[in-house]
Amino acid sequence: MGGLSRRATIIEQQREQSSVPVFVFEGGNFGWNQQSISDSRLAQQRVKTELQVTAMVTSGIDGIGLGQGELTLGIKWLVQLKEEVSAPFTLANLACSEKNPFATHTISKKEGKTIGFTSVLPAAEEIGQCTLNDPKSALQNIFSSAPKVDIWVVASQLSAQQLKDARSVLPKNTFVLESKRSRLLETPKKDSNDLLIFGSGSKGKHLGIVEVSLQEGREGFYDVGEKDQYQDKIARSNKRISSLEKKKKAETSDKKRNKIENNISFIKRTIEKAESQIAHLQANKNEMNAMRNVLIKLDSKVSDHAQISRLLEQYLVKIEEAAKTTIPSTYQGRFVGSEICMGCHAGPYAQWKTTGHAKAWKTLEQDNRSQDLACFSCHATGVFHPDGPKHPAALGNLINVGCESCHGPGREHVKKPTGGQMVASPDVNVCTQCHDGVKDEGRFDAESYFPKVKHDSSGN
Repeated sequence: MGGLSRRATIIEQQREQSSVPVFVFEGGNFGWNQQSISDSRLAQQRVKTELQVTAMVTSGIDGIGLGQGELTLGIKWLVQLKEEVSAPFTLANLACSEKNPFATHTISKKEGKTIGFTSVLPAAEEIGQCTLNDPKSALQNIFSSAPKVDIWVVASQLSAQQLKDARSVLPKNTFVLESKRSRLLETPKKDSNDLLIFGSGSKGKHLGIVEVSLQEGREGFYDVGEKDQYQDKIARSNKRISSLEKKKKAETSDKKRNKIENNISFIKRTIEKAESQIAHLQANKNEMNAMRNVLIKLDSKVSDHAQISRLLEQYLVKIEEAAKTTIPSTYQGRFVGSEICMGCHAGPYAQWKTTGHAKAWKTLEQDNRSQDLACFSCHATGVFHPDGPKHPAALGNLINVGCESCHGPGREHVKKPTGGQMVASPDVNVCTQCHDGVKDEGRFDAESYFPKVKHDSSGN
């Protein structure tokens, strides 16, 4: 959740430094990203979502799209949250007793520029006691009745085909903010009609900024960096062809030469496609508005925003308390804890105690996050295993990333030790469950990290 504070810093800087108006939108699926949630998780996730929405409103936001994830937390609860913090929630195609409890869209005007914002979900017959109507019809109703704006931003969880079906009702000056999945789109996707689709990933690790230059009489948008990207792609492809030509010349097997030739033909077609895209861009850019997409990584290089940091501190206590609404009994399953391993494996245990894994739980406690249901799994033992603990209050002696995190559950081995019961040489995929480039902000490097935790039977 540190991204909330850093995001507020970037938004504030943009407003202070920009010579043009700044509009801020959230696409949806920020509070939850699944269509179901357990009773034990619901209370805490609602508190987290309340924190996120409060931070957005405090920072200043022009529209908040609701995704399927937020609806999973409860529509009535969302309505209450909207009223409590004046959240500008939007959802175009929701109907509850034939009435939408949220705004279908918002329109924001600043310094002579106007942007409309809406969000849309796939049709569904039952969402609690509500329904999600046909998205295309809902969008058409908005665009046909709303006042004229300079740009529309549509937050969408529609599939590619559903979006294609709705394309005909979208105004020319429309951006689509993709919220249905966690893809990070450094370069906006573009459909056959030049509709640009943006995505800033999940986990709140990035903030997307779209810089637009609107010119009278122009419709649609082109990415000013698009030509350079295609030219780079052509250059890389030509370099690859040159390498393959040399390889083909040295190859004596006809079968392998044919395979190389097929590869070269494929790359040439890729070049032709890129050249065609450049030609299309050159032919149409004088009729379109220029835009540039920038993704800012919300890592430790971005300073925290003082007001939002204070808000986060206030909510940490609520988040911890919410996890205690359902207190499970202490775990008694297949994982036994590292102290049990020490009896026979004193050397490896002593080496493990020198690692960051042995102190992983302390880092959560220092940040008041030890009961955070979204965080504890990477600071404890066995949580990712189907038979492991599922709640921080149930961990007992399984706090920290212990022996069994890498070598597997040990209860059967403790009862009757035999060869083959434990994983002697864990695969790097075990590491990347947590060191996935997102949770660790990209710091993990297997070659440099693995020697820090590796040990033999003697602990060396």
